[in-house]
Amino acid sequence: MSKSYGSVHVLNDINVTVAPGEFICIVGPSGVGKTTLLRSLSGLIDLSAGEVRVGDDVLDGPIPDIGLVFQDYRGSLMPWMRTLENVAFPLRGKGMGKAERNKIAQKCLEDVGLGDAAHSYPWELSGGMQQRVAIARALAYDAHILLMDEPFGALDAQTRLGLEDLVLDLRKRLNISVIVVTHDIDEAVYLADRVVVLSGKPATVIDIVDVDLGNDRDQITTKSDPLFVEYRNRVLKEIMR
Repeated sequence: MSKSYGSVHVLNDINVTVAPGEFICIVGPSGVGKTTLLRSLSGLIDLSAGEVRVGDDVLDGPIPDIGLVFQDYRGSLMPWMRTLENVAFPLRGKGMGKAERNKIAQKCLEDVGLGDAAHSYPWELSGGMQQRVAIARALAYDAHILLMDEPFGALDAQTRLGLEDLVLDLRKRLNISVIVVTHDIDEAVYLADRVVVLSGKPATVIDIVDVDLGNDRDQITTKSDPLFVEYRNRVLKEIMR
């Protein structure tokens, strides 16, 4: 796939396959086109060349199988709605009754550890809790593919680490595919089965790093592993060259 805006070529000949249940992180220099790539994968913007396929189907717009979580979680939640209503709101488009919508929304809040916050307003929750609500809303639409654009960048370090582990747990429990755009190389290596490195103008894939750190990762043990350091340094060198 390729993407241009007029005479400005942003992405060129991007070719990546994501397996069911796989966790992919996309990294690259600032302004390289990571967000453009993610929005293309979500069906929000049209391609200039090539195609995105979900299974055998060519993507021609947003579909229920794909959930998108933005970095700006505060702007994505409606402050006049309680947490449960925020999660259930997109399900109205499926023609579900209120009871069914709320049942699904409550289950998704429990999946992200917020089962007791259903009746709170977003402004009553911490930043990390608000981002969990945004993730729950994406899951509620029955998304089997979760796209996340710098999802933890605006959070403090401790909250960020907790949400990294939450997303790893969701992937394992729900067997969903996850694609995360991040500028944090440590985060990418910690989360991913593979790290896709973009560089150049227009951006191309210059490396795909297979991360063999096992499925049960720990913030201290995993990040102390010499293999972790090796993967991180490989990605860092690719980005800085």
